[in-house]
Amino acid sequence: MKQLNGSPAKQDLKPSKIDLSQIAVDHPVNRQVAVLDLNTFDATQLTLLEVLDMAEIAGVQPELLGTLLSGKSTKKRMVMMYAMAWCIAKRANASLTYEEVCTWKLEVIGEVSEEQMADRVSRSKMRAEKIVGAASVSGLPPSEAANLTVAELGAYADRQAKVNRAARRHGTR
Repeated sequence: MKQLNGSPAKQDLKPSKIDLSQIAVDHPVNRQVAVLDLNTFDATQLTLLEVLDMAEIAGVQPELLGTLLSGKSTKKRMVMMYAMAWCIAKRANASLTYEEVCTWKLEVIGEVSEEQMADRVSRSKMRAEKIVGAASVSGLPPSEAANLTVAELGAYADRQAKVNRAARRHGTR
């Protein structure tokens, strides 16, 4: 028998009981329901930080997250889905924990084919390029440049062209 602090360790020889019914009552699940409609959800609107958090929780490289949706590992796919639910729900409640979200019932509606996903990514990438271009021309952050009217964006572009011509004339560019 091992000794702790110089005295013999006591052995608890009587069996202990764990009341699973009481644990279930004390720690309920599925009280909160989160719904994710894959027919309308645009994963390209996740932030870089959210994607990195999801990848860390799922235990995969960020670029492999999309493959989990169609992959064979149900466990990894569900871990990733709960991680995504957590990341999105944190936008409304910053103190929310992943562990808390894991007690929710997650309802996933619809399916997204790889072709649909590629189309969504392509459209989102094109939109992002336009917004970043507007930000570059206007000098505004992308979140503000996205709200410019076409006329305002044209005015910024005209002004920038005039500044560039003047700089070339004066040899400052």
